[in-house]
Amino acid sequence: MRLIWHAICVVFALSCGAEKPADPSCQTAQCRQDAVIAAWAQDQAAALALMDALPDSLERLAAVARLVDLYPAEIGPLCEQLQAGRSRNRCTRAANRNHLHATPPELEVATDASRPLSPHARLAALLVRDSPLVEMTPDMGPCQGILDATSCLIQAGRRRVGNGDLEGGAGICMAIPLLGDPPQRWRSECFFELAEHHLEGKGVDAYASSAGLCSAAEVYMSHCQQHLLTLLARIAPSADEANPEAWAAVSRAADTVATAWADSAGGRIMVSSYWALAIAISMDSASKVSGDALEYLPPVAEPHLRAGASARLMKEQGAASRDLEGWVKTVTAALSKRSQADPSNQPHEVYSPPKEIWPGQLAKEQGMSTVQYRGIGLRVVADDPRADTAICVLEAAARQETVHMALFEEGSKHADPSVRWTATTLLNWLSKRSRSMRPPAPGVNR
Repeated sequence: MRLIWHAICVVFALSCGAEKPADPSCQTAQCRQDAVIAAWAQDQAAALALMDALPDSLERLAAVARLVDLYPAEIGPLCEQLQAGRSRNRCTRAANRNHLHATPPELEVATDASRPLSPHARLAALLVRDSPLVEMTPDMGPCQGILDATSCLIQAGRRRVGNGDLEGGAGICMAIPLLGDPPQRWRSECFFELAEHHLEGKGVDAYASSAGLCSAAEVYMSHCQQHLLTLLARIAPSADEANPEAWAAVSRAADTVATAWADSAGGRIMVSSYWALAIAISMDSASKVSGDALEYLPPVAEPHLRAGASARLMKEQGAASRDLEGWVKTVTAALSKRSQADPSNQPHEVYSPPKEIWPGQLAKEQGMSTVQYRGIGLRVVADDPRADTAICVLEAAARQETVHMALFEEGSKHADPSVRWTATTLLNWLSKRSRSMRPPAPGVNR
């Protein structure tokens, strides 16, 4: 063992003493932990070998906890080394929460201004709010002296919020140390987890206070706000059900979102995103495509039903099965039918919003009207329902595994200018992607 650590200290030029490197072998747990961290940045296989050579489970826990703090996108294989408990839970969650692996929206804007903004970067710019929760006095609570303090603090914060103490939970999050890149990562993730835990526990009436917790989530603020909308959207019934009560609850939730963001420039987008998510989840969970939901929903929801129906039918039937006009007729006919299925209590599957193919701000720069597309991304919207259906068909076709270019060529000659613009823009960006040119920044889904 001594020879292993001696070799590592030499290879990675580690100072394995607290003040002087007179003895080049790791004599302390802190030195061995530092060696693992230094090795990970250069050679993960060597770091894993060092991990296996650690003398006991406590040292492995401390080393893995630091790696989770610093490298959440890379630590999936390490989770199995931890005993069941909060540290292993955090490790597993970190490996599966995509926003922890993405470039934070604020850094995307600051370091790469030439790249089209992702939906999260656009949303972050609109929804930023000062939060009094970040002024709470840091409180280590029961986590003083715990090896994996971050895991302990997140769990303690969830308990505080579960008991209705949002400010106490915020104080717990503020005790998480700033480290890694970006340094606010785990403090932000703590507020994110508190926000979703609060909404899941208290329901729609807790949306505004949950959104306030998201506002304190700094680098993951926009991801947090989207996730709250997705949680609320899951109350939507399947789109082929005769379920006026459930759709009334969705409409009330949309009003709650509108009230919470009434003083924000992003309020309209948040409401549009909520409808986009609710109807996408609803349409994807239906037994078949129909227009039952049109009987219960306000006009603002209709563009989202067209988008959901187009995506669902194209996934089932394949883009090449008909031309653009044929697709418009097919989607329109499906939405004219009513299934009147009995309400079901089956839970919805996990929904992942589609990524943008073309950068949404291009439409606004050209004076085109937009609406959210099945999530927080944008698409062009047309006043005429048939033209709007054609746009939805083109957006759905662009996301098929095999892209049927004839649809976009047909769309580029359409009588409606918004359809022509959509077809031409999608052709342009699909062409860039096929030639391995840099595509627009993706919207990372949780």
